[in-house]
Amino acid sequence: MGRVDLGFAVLGNILKLGLEPTAVALSVLLRGLFMEGEINQVMDLFTKILEDGYPFDVVTYGVVIDGICKTKNVNAALRLMKEMEKKSLRPDVNLYNMIIHGYFEENLVDEALNLFEEMICKRIVPDVVTYTSLIHGLCKFGRWKEAFGLIDDMLQKNVSPNVRTCSILVDVLCKEGRMKEAFKLLEVMTQRGENPNIVTYTSLIRTLCISGQWKEATGLFKEMVSRGISPDVQTYSVLIDSLCKEGMISIANEMFKMMMEKCKELDIVPYNSLMNGYCVQGKLKEAKEVFDSMVASGHDPNSVSYKILINGYRLST
Repeated sequence: MGRVDLGFAVLGNILKLGLEPTAVALSVLLRGLFMEGEINQVMDLFTKILEDGYPFDVVTYGVVIDGICKTKNVNAALRLMKEMEKKSLRPDVNLYNMIIHGYFEENLVDEALNLFEEMICKRIVPDVVTYTSLIHGLCKFGRWKEAFGLIDDMLQKNVSPNVRTCSILVDVLCKEGRMKEAFKLLEVMTQRGENPNIVTYTSLIRTLCISGQWKEATGLFKEMVSRGISPDVQTYSVLIDSLCKEGMISIANEMFKMMMEKCKELDIVPYNSLMNGYCVQGKLKEAKEVFDSMVASGHDPNSVSYKILINGYRLST
């Protein structure tokens, strides 16, 4: 018997004894159904529970609303929250956060912002999760000005950004070319005891590489490693590509070997970068060795891989 089946059996016994199930018990059962993907069963049970007049609290509604949002039916989740209010249950910040996140998942940016305004009007205080969802969503759609406006609003209301918020902000600042501010934010994070994560460092390293500052990029890479943050394939790929373009092929090759040792899941990008670096320097033998290594490791070459080698051989003749 599965856990959900066991839950139904227990619920059945409770009802047979003439007892009333608690809101906590109902929440646990509904959450279990959602986890098993039994959406229709959840809604049937939820409707029956409401009809029978069993107790439902904000947490129980939250379980159902969160589950509905994850099925990409955020408008249905909003309707349920409105019905909940009619029963004199006041939605909390967590419920609003679920629906705001759901709107962004469905690319409904303005609807998310309208719901945020509704929160404010109802004097429901946004938290760091609210602001982070909004800032991330706005940045995703290139609405930088509104995102920065929310950052100011967040700080004025003494809502402290967390690591995820700061990582998003660093990425945005980097994309906007505002490196001085991005590094200042990194410094502030460190001073506050908020350890930057892999996303923060990779954003900074990528931007430094794009601007040709490979020495600064490798320095930041070393700082990241010294802090105990393990680089991922994306971080290595950015650095390897930059070093190859700067003609630092020996350093790029060492970085490539390090990546091979540290990362379990590789992609084709760093292979192509290293091949191209060798071809540019006329080292076709080494480029072919990288190509063979890529194939041997189970990665299928793409059109870029073949184009790099073809151009390399063409230039050498």
